[in-house]
Amino acid sequence: MRLTPGSCHRRLRELERGVITGYRAVVDPAAVGLGFEALVQITLERDDAGTVASFEAAMVELPQVRHAERLSGDPDCLLRIVARDLDSYATLRDQKLATLPGVHRLTSTIVYATKGAIAFSGIPLWGGVKVSGCRDIADACLAWLATQAWKSAAGTEGCAGYQARPEYR
Repeated sequence: MRLTPGSCHRRLRELERGVITGYRAVVDPAAVGLGFEALVQITLERDDAGTVASFEAAMVELPQVRHAERLSGDPDCLLRIVARDLDSYATLRDQKLATLPGVHRLTSTIVYATKGAIAFSGIPLWGGVKVSGCRDIADACLAWLATQAWKSAAGTEGCAGYQARPEYR
């Protein structure tokens, strides 16, 4: 890329001031005894601010909730839940999830296979750029920076003449 390590670090720090919001470790749930997963669709009794706030406050206290999304329409929420096994999930469902404030209906779908440690096809970025096939976040950021350099007619500091790989164009 014709970038010095210092230039790459400076660009990465600039991205960390607003584009990159954090880093994370991706842990294989089965490796820590949580090999069971379910997708849980939740419909709330009402969609007023108080009901939603009470539900969310109680839901975030459950360590088994791996991922949660508020949705428009029905259902109101989609949760990705991890548990040790089906029996553990059934107990969690009956004793915790079904009793969360405001829950009207709860539908579970058992996940029987996940492709890879994380199914990830890339992050769509503004300007039509899609970062995919990157080994890690630094690779993705450098790919994004390279794409910006490629788009710039004059290139940018240290990037003049760089030809981005086709998947980054």
